[in-house]
Amino acid sequence: MKAILLIQIGNKDFQLVIDAQKCNIELLRDFCEDPKINKVMHNAKFDYSMIKCNFNIEIEAIIDTFILEKLLMQGMSGVLVIDTDELGHETKIDYGVPRFKLADLCKKYCYYVMDKQDQKSFINLRTGIYTESQIRYAAIDVYFPITIALIQLGHLRKKQMESAAIL
Repeated sequence: MKAILLIQIGNKDFQLVIDAQKCNIELLRDFCEDPKINKVMHNAKFDYSMIKCNFNIEIEAIIDTFILEKLLMQGMSGVLVIDTDELGHETKIDYGVPRFKLADLCKKYCYYVMDKQDQKSFINLRTGIYTESQIRYAAIDVYFPITIALIQLGHLRKKQMESAAIL
């Protein structure tokens, strides 16, 4: 089992980065298992399995930006229909080959280019000493999925597919 170093929670206005090696993660159980509180994540199956295996905590009411993007793209090439006017004319954006990594969605929806060097800096890290840049990267990992999900949910709402969004 791989050790979890950090757990991040928050909203668009406030992000909390928790050192999972030093804090009692059990205190997050009620939050994680509450089906009335949506938890926005990207590629949630990985984070979910790590939290389940390490802490035996279930995560309910997940909105996964990875899956939302798959729903939006529906197997299309990178074309996203963003609006249909009263005459039925569609406004489309062509993003080329669809990409589903968080960095790709940040660029597509938020015009933000993630610095993957910070992500790579966690590889083989075993200590609880983090740089300010690593902590900032971890906080961004909360902020952008929420921002992206709000945009994606708007697109799904227009397609009357919003009910498929919450796991």
